[in-house]
Amino acid sequence: MVRGKHVYRPKRVFAVALRLAQEAEKKRERKRGRPPTYPDYLYLALLILRSYYNWTYRETEAFFRDLFPDEPCPSFQALHWYMRKKLGEEKLHKLLELLKERLRFLEKVSSSSWIAREFLNGAKRKS
Repeated sequence: MVRGKHVYRPKRVFAVALRLAQEAEKKRERKRGRPPTYPDYLYLALLILRSYYNWTYRETEAFFRDLFPDEPCPSFQALHWYMRKKLGEEKLHKLLELLKERLRFLEKVSSSSWIAREFLNGAKRKS
């Protein structure tokens, strides 16, 4: 999102969104049915990123496929289904606000500081 002087790189925004999604994901025990193909935190991170940059579902899928060519990716139809059936606008809006707060925090701390590096590395380690 480009507003004012703040321009964040999509890869960095995705790392922060992935960490946020992993923290926000509710651990559910499934007793019946088919196991999910993709983890919920991946759907959440991609939908947060989509909303942040105001991308279409197809652009979001293309971004993830370019960033991680060897990783399986949910289709744009699956992202749309997850958004409508499981997530909802209100929860996405709250997650988007949290993402913006974290990006502002990282900007204040500076990318050369150890706090910012630890924060971003934590997102990479958990994925």
